[in-house]
Amino acid sequence: MNMYSWSFTDWAKKVEATAALLRPAGLLQPETAGYHLCDLALHGAVHNPSRSYRLRLQDTLQSLANQRYLDDWQLRPKSQLIHYICREFHQAHFAQLPLLLASAQQLQGTAQSRQLEQLQLLIQQLQEDLFPHMQHEEQRIFPALLKPVDFDSFCSLAILHHNHDSQASLLQAMDSLCQELLEEHPDQAVTHFITELQNFTMQLRLHIALENNLLFIID
Repeated sequence: MNMYSWSFTDWAKKVEATAALLRPAGLLQPETAGYHLCDLALHGAVHNPSRSYRLRLQDTLQSLANQRYLDDWQLRPKSQLIHYICREFHQAHFAQLPLLLASAQQLQGTAQSRQLEQLQLLIQQLQEDLFPHMQHEEQRIFPALLKPVDFDSFCSLAILHHNHDSQASLLQAMDSLCQELLEEHPDQAVTHFITELQNFTMQLRLHIALENNLLFIID
């Protein structure tokens, strides 16, 4: 089959086959799997897919990577998963969001843009929502989940799911603005900022997927 006539499904299957070869060799990290795989799939293509097509492929590949990641963590102790989330995600998010906000503000000073202004507001809103959310998890929810006795979890976990849904909506809005911003300002500084922001949003989505599917389970 000619690679330029591949359907969306063909692209996804081909890239997943590539991932299967890379994973055992330790050449593919799950946190960035979707983006690396997307680059591999599109590398060298003469007829590049449209941006919307690329985003669809990226979402599919990220879903594949996330599912494998969840399957792996499902076999490990809950205490190990909680420690991993605090170390790899919470600490990173606390450090990343202020830097992303500062970068957006600096860029706005050189590249006046409606999208940058809106991204600043969304990053600020996400920071104001996410920081107390993570602190609550570390101080109240995670210790309760590790206790041998049940706690009154339904209300607490339902609120956490609702918070995650709100955060996911902010990330979706950021995705759309990033796409618009790249089309209007495809310069190096903007591209670097968007890459950093997309790396953050990908990690936060994986963070949310781990908690929703393996920790905050509502029967």
